[in-house]
Amino acid sequence: MSVRMRSPSYPSTPLGQAIELIGKIFSSERTNPVDREVAAQAMGYVGMTGHSAKLLSNLAQYGLLEKAGKNEVRVTQRALSILLPDDPQERAEGLWAAIQEPALFQRLSDRFEDGLPSRTALKSVLLKEGFTDAAIPPAANAYLESYEFLQHEGVCDS
Repeated sequence: MSVRMRSPSYPSTPLGQAIELIGKIFSSERTNPVDREVAAQAMGYVGMTGHSAKLLSNLAQYGLLEKAGKNEVRVTQRALSILLPDDPQERAEGLWAAIQEPALFQRLSDRFEDGLPSRTALKSVLLKEGFTDAAIPPAANAYLESYEFLQHEGVCDS
């Protein structure tokens, strides 16, 4: 019997897209605790599927969504600081905290402190981290697109 390899935990959704999704949940449900299925529906899905469950997990990995009870979630204070900031600095701090929340992104940021790596360098590091071939493209895309989003937002230089 062969053992299925699993990659380390990582968000496969870029931060910009995650903010759009948490915005949909907030618009519909505010910060009230809601069933995960209700949150999935607020994002535009019929209900809980493998894909919508993964998206909710991604939102939690950025600290934008948190558990609020058995099978319930709620929009976090961090998400509010990004969606409804009192000033641009609050939004920038919320964005920076969100991108630093996933452990993988933290490790990659520490490793590539002089700017974004090439896709080739990033692939090499992800392989060494134990990522499967299938997981490397979404992990790399989420990481690179998230930092490009922060650059566009003026939160970081590289």
